[in-house]
Amino acid sequence: MIITGLETEFQYLTEGSNEKGRINSLGIQGLGVKLARYYQKREKTKEVKRVILGIEDAIIKMIDDVALIQTQNLLDNLSMIYSSFGLKRESDRILVKLRQLGPEAASELKPVRQSFKISEADVIKVVKYITQGDEQEILRKFGYQFIPRKEDVKNQIYEASMRNPSIFVIQRQIQDDSGRIIAKVGTLPEDFEGHLALQTSMNLSVSGIFLRKTIEELIHVKNISTRTVVEFLESCPVIETEGLAIIERALDAYFEDDYVVFIHLAIPQIEQACRNLLEKAGGNVMKTTRGGAYHLRTFDEILRDELVRNILQEDFVNYYRILFTDSRGWNLRNIVCHGIVSPFTFTKDSADRVLHALLCLGLIYEKDNVEAKPE
Repeated sequence: MIITGLETEFQYLTEGSNEKGRINSLGIQGLGVKLARYYQKREKTKEVKRVILGIEDAIIKMIDDVALIQTQNLLDNLSMIYSSFGLKRESDRILVKLRQLGPEAASELKPVRQSFKISEADVIKVVKYITQGDEQEILRKFGYQFIPRKEDVKNQIYEASMRNPSIFVIQRQIQDDSGRIIAKVGTLPEDFEGHLALQTSMNLSVSGIFLRKTIEELIHVKNISTRTVVEFLESCPVIETEGLAIIERALDAYFEDDYVVFIHLAIPQIEQACRNLLEKAGGNVMKTTRGGAYHLRTFDEILRDELVRNILQEDFVNYYRILFTDSRGWNLRNIVCHGIVSPFTFTKDSADRVLHALLCLGLIYEKDNVEAKPE
């Protein structure tokens, strides 16, 4: 019988009795899942659990002999297997182990540094272009200049994949400071959007050099201040009067180098402005809860809404998602609102990006008293 043969092979693999004397984790998981699916279709719950516990036993045997990063991968896969079969308690148990393992695994990671040269002439050229004109024109150009262009990033990825294809055929994991796996990016053919988010996120750090130099010029030479920025944002149709007052307090904090206060005040106002945009355009900003009440849709759900994408256009929306809500990107909104404090969160670089994102709202204008669109 086929199942008997599969059971025999599964036992052979889980006992580690193959000819190399090692446990074949991929073979165990693949074969075990097939058996579990067979028993699941026949509603044999005990057999399903027995098989998956067999997978876990085999993995536990081998984790002492592998690096902590590999142990993380094995336990992560095991948790997903448990979850896919509806075994929540077992999945949660593995997630607790993963959480405990995270800090130790993170300590094994070694930094990878990449050097690049930026011509001073290029920086001067960008700064000079942006800072010519009156205050309103300068701030508009500042907003446009630092929104990443999706087509440019696509071309960058294609060129990189031609030069070094090997790095695009393996799955990547993104971890936070405690070693927690917060996102995964598949191979380039299966997850191009993931690579797009990852590359855009890295590009934001590089372009941040130009961003900082431009801001310094705006502050010290052009005398851009809280008053200037507030006047620029006053005409934005999706910022409410109450919100503008909070933004003013946030900007005071920014220009006083109090980035903790600035970031905490500014990000919710940017989110609220996007929610106002959707509502003003006739879209829905609510969703039903399990109890029958209503919650506001999340920032990411707002940015994914087709109405918002059509109004703000793809580059603008992708920028906001990568900066604020995408775990493959900077994800600042979720990090700040969930209290996940990281050394990266409240730096000058992060504050500069939030300031730019705030000024991007000033690019939105009202058309025919119906919908707001970027200029």
